[in-house]
Amino acid sequence: MFNLKYRPHYFSHRLNREVEEVYWHAILNGLALSLVFIFEPIYLYSLGYKLTQILWFYVQVYVWYAILISFGAKFASRFGYKHAILISNFFYILYWVVLFSISTQPSFFYLAPLLFAGQKSLFWPAYDAEAAIATTAAKAQEGREVGVLFSIN
Repeated sequence: MFNLKYRPHYFSHRLNREVEEVYWHAILNGLALSLVFIFEPIYLYSLGYKLTQILWFYVQVYVWYAILISFGAKFASRFGYKHAILISNFFYILYWVVLFSISTQPSFFYLAPLLFAGQKSLFWPAYDAEAAIATTAAKAQEGREVGVLFSIN
């Protein structure tokens, strides 16, 4: 009934360096951010912000993101994908420092969404383009590599 000798391989055996970097980044970034983002609204709530203010915080993030993403894509195409991802990490570090400093400087509550949107607008266009280029390098493995990337995200 079943042919047990044939077992399909869902993961590529020979990955190029860029695909491997994209996979490792997706795994580590997804795990770390999932662990941190659970507690971010709780942290803001513990500082005394109401639930509606916390929701507006995230609305601000995505409004700024919608405004800034075209600039992030232009930056990535001009200076390179890896440079855009590198610069986005500095925005991310600054975002976490500002978010932590909200307890001493409440006006940072309005600066943090802009920094987070800046990070997202630099990171995601570059990451998507880098992932697309890396996964299409081997045409025979293209579907498999994209599928694995989405399954580990």
